[in-house]
Amino acid sequence: MRLMRNIGFTNSILIGIIFLLWISLFFISGLFSVYAWTFLKMILPIVGLLGIIINIILFIVFIIRKKNMMKLCVNLIVNIVLVFPLLMTMNIIILAYPNDL
Repeated sequence: MRLMRNIGFTNSILIGIIFLLWISLFFISGLFSVYAWTFLKMILPIVGLLGIIINIILFIVFIIRKKNMMKLCVNLIVNIVLVFPLLMTMNIIILAYPNDL
């Protein structure tokens, strides 16, 4: 509970979703794995890009107001991890669908 308080509730949920999707992608076969792959490659990068834009705006505001930015830094790292599958979609990182149907 203390870790969740330090990194934030939203970041904890996003980290949990990312782990759940990657674990289900490699260890669960079937339609759920296909949905996880689609969600990882199409939905999460958009959420990550929006989060990065919001974080950049908040960084500017926090620098002007001289506030603590620790949770904001963790949020930026989580959003960068969310954008990572976009590199797979654009074939910069080549990773095929990892499960046999």
